[in-house]
Amino acid sequence: MNECIELEPMYNVPTEELEKSFPITYETPAEKPLEKKVQNRLLNGFHTWNAGFDAWKHWGEVLYTKDSIYNVHGVRFTLPEYQMAMNIGLKAVDMQMGRFNNMILTDDWTAIRYEVHNTNRQTGEEKDTTVMEFVNFADHGDKGAKVVEGWGGVKGPDYKGMQHFQTPEEQANQQAFTDSILNTVLADSDDLQKKYPVVYPTAIPAGDGEKMRDFVLDFINAWNGGAESFSCFAGDFLTEDGVYNADETDYTREGLLSHSVDVIEKTKEERVRINNILVSDYWAAAHYYSKIVLPDGNRDIKESMEFMHFVKGDKGLMVDRLWLKSGKD
Repeated sequence: MNECIELEPMYNVPTEELEKSFPITYETPAEKPLEKKVQNRLLNGFHTWNAGFDAWKHWGEVLYTKDSIYNVHGVRFTLPEYQMAMNIGLKAVDMQMGRFNNMILTDDWTAIRYEVHNTNRQTGEEKDTTVMEFVNFADHGDKGAKVVEGWGGVKGPDYKGMQHFQTPEEQANQQAFTDSILNTVLADSDDLQKKYPVVYPTAIPAGDGEKMRDFVLDFINAWNGGAESFSCFAGDFLTEDGVYNADETDYTREGLLSHSVDVIEKTKEERVRINNILVSDYWAAAHYYSKIVLPDGNRDIKESMEFMHFVKGDKGLMVDRLWLKSGKD
């Protein structure tokens, strides 16, 4: 990798200037030095993404190190594997970054949500979609923030195809991870922080921040209690006129509850591993894995990413906006 590329002016446009072109719809603060570096690096990435694979790969010399890992649609890649997958993907589909909706920054982690406009280069078919990512960064001094490991999107129908970029050993490790989720047994505890330990914990602001963290845990625990348990909890703590979206479909509160009950009853989904809960201002983002039962009776895992916005209501903090991405069965 070019040792000086990180210092080139084209990759170090000031945050204030970038935000004029790429305003973050629901902006939360970047307060610590590393958080500000991550914010600037991601905005510079948005600035350069739309120029095709060669520009993306060149930008990757700024964003990644040779040891960076990226999990794409549930498949864990080394950087060269990620580059091969992106090369093929960008040859097949023109991906244009759209609106930057969220960038939640906490310590050395960020959760982002943004829109992409995809055009199939062969058929001309166009599709708008929303992407969520959770990314861990390290501070490289004057060279800025670089990715340690990231998770882009959730496990989906392309999972098996994406594994073709992995070595046999990596595929075996991927299956071992799946098995570990399927074999997870939750602790029998009323202490939800012990029952659902966060794999990659980050600082949680005292007061309302802790309440938002606890809400996420309660939300997951209510889901695992079954359809009635989830309906009662979510019915009480989702605002009646809120904005709710699950897998690119907009719902009313009642529509989301009905959809969720259908998923619980059909898949017996049990949420068992929480990778992240990031909290900033009145936003929370969570990344977690579930055990599910497929229509043929076999078991599999499901990956989900979720963004929630909180407001103060009669019953305390309530969610008035929610976006969920989960793996399609």
